[in-house]
Amino acid sequence: MLKGLFEYLWADAGLLNWEPDNKRLKYQDIRHIITDNLNNNTSCNNQILRNILFIPYWEKWLTFKDILIKKSLFTSETGAKRRIIILGLLNTFKATPYGKMLKLYTIHEHTVFFINKPSTIKRLNKALPLVDGSYSFGQNKEGFYWFIGTAFPQLKQDKSGITYIIDEGIIIPVSNEHVPLNNN
Repeated sequence: MLKGLFEYLWADAGLLNWEPDNKRLKYQDIRHIITDNLNNNTSCNNQILRNILFIPYWEKWLTFKDILIKKSLFTSETGAKRRIIILGLLNTFKATPYGKMLKLYTIHEHTVFFINKPSTIKRLNKALPLVDGSYSFGQNKEGFYWFIGTAFPQLKQDKSGITYIIDEGIIIPVSNEHVPLNNN
């Protein structure tokens, strides 16, 4: 399902039609193209995709936190946590005492995504070119990956903030032209 969603988002935004003369897009442009192409009728898991899709960028921390909290608020009807869909260029994947930590290329340093579901960890371990059990952007010139997954918020044990737990996730290997031109 996640791979199909990724392909749908990129195809709907026209990002699969790369031509040799096209300039590589900036990360901000990719986010705007994808979100601008989503209409209010596109749904995923009975929720409007525009409301739960999160493509991080270099927002200031307060703006970034507000976007994440708004997208992952408890739903008033069921009281259940709303899962959000995260899409971004993979920056880091490494082991921590709490499971695997995943960091996206433009994610703010105060936001952490953890994966402790064994099947998801196994899938990502198998697909990534790991060096000493971890992956870092640019460590392998051949490997660039976009990540798409579902996440839900969890209050930190010391109540100092929110962490996001990845439930399901996959990586999509891409060629260099699908890597944003620069950080901004």
